[in-house]
Amino acid sequence: MATFKKEKAKRSKNGYTWYFVMDIGVNPKTGKRKQIKRRGFATKAEAEKACRELMNKFSKGLDLENENILFKEVEARWYKEYKQTVKASTLRARKSERDHLLNYFGNMRIKDISRTVYQGFLDHLRDAGYSYNTICGIHTTAGMIFKYARQEDLIIKSPTEFAKPQAPKLTVEELEALDEVENFLEGNELVEFLDLTEKHGLFLDFEYFCMAAFTGCRAGERLAGKWKDLCLEDGEPKVFKITKTLYCPKNKASDYYLLPPKTPAAVREVPLSDFLASLLKRLKIKQAKIAYANGRKFNDDDFIFARPDGNPENIKKMDTRMRRILKRMNLNKKITQHTFRHTFTSLAAEAGVPLEEIQKILGHEKDEVTRKVYLHTTRKSKEKTSQQFNLFVNDLSMKIQSS
Repeated sequence: MATFKKEKAKRSKNGYTWYFVMDIGVNPKTGKRKQIKRRGFATKAEAEKACRELMNKFSKGLDLENENILFKEVEARWYKEYKQTVKASTLRARKSERDHLLNYFGNMRIKDISRTVYQGFLDHLRDAGYSYNTICGIHTTAGMIFKYARQEDLIIKSPTEFAKPQAPKLTVEELEALDEVENFLEGNELVEFLDLTEKHGLFLDFEYFCMAAFTGCRAGERLAGKWKDLCLEDGEPKVFKITKTLYCPKNKASDYYLLPPKTPAAVREVPLSDFLASLLKRLKIKQAKIAYANGRKFNDDDFIFARPDGNPENIKKMDTRMRRILKRMNLNKKITQHTFRHTFTSLAAEAGVPLEEIQKILGHEKDEVTRKVYLHTTRKSKEKTSQQFNLFVNDLSMKIQSS
């Protein structure tokens, strides 16, 4: 129901304008009628047309009281809820994406952001030189904000729904690189690295990188691991139970958070070899001696890879220690701590472990990089078997010809 009336207006040519008041229900708290008022129409016909459009929006469930809400206000509401559902590292990664959106849309009414306007924003990012991956990340965050706006009845449909970041045209070199396999250490390279680590590494280095290569777990998962997460008893399955990851925002030993893994698949039990279990048992004895020697100065939180003060080592420090060892090797490869996950994949594939089982151990359901490393290793194994068979056939044919 709506009421239409005239009101005086000095700036109007007729000396008056039209306005309407529309009922939109009853406030459940006060019991009073809720009304929407719109003014400034030159004729009654214009007011009636605007009223019909508003009534149509109301019939579709839109929140008319917040019709003029700004994007930045919606983003703030969304963020307040979103930050309760993700870990601190994810929030940190989202900050840049949110900043881009707020800088561009912040003071716009969310109802005015159409698909065309939003596509223009994506094109602007591309023209400004941002990478395709960066634009896709911003697009993902925008999708979450506009989905929230739909859930709150602030818009009817999301402008992100049919908008697409434009994929860059790839060069010949980039197309060829699509089939390249991620770096991993071959068996002989891993042996050399671990041998050098045992001889020249610092405290924890050998155990830490053995665990990296022989379990494939992430660096944050290794460093978050506690002795209670290990089952090393004889006669029992030897496993490492992964339920958390370490996050050090400032790379400071005493300033860390233990966060849940990013996905449900990352919560898992990783099998340990007898060699690794024995190595960790010896490390536990070393840790106990250090704790006893440091007394009250030792912050005993049960970490496997604990510093002499009891706090967990951080990823950046272990990066530095890894590079210290790599300098002794003549490797023409870019090696990171993540390389050891690919190395584990290669070792497991060579041992005949199925791809699906490797993915479970690594803590992800599907991963293109893991698949590429797996196929590369199994292909090499097949080639080796084929070569051995050909040698056997050639030897056999030589014997037949000479007889």
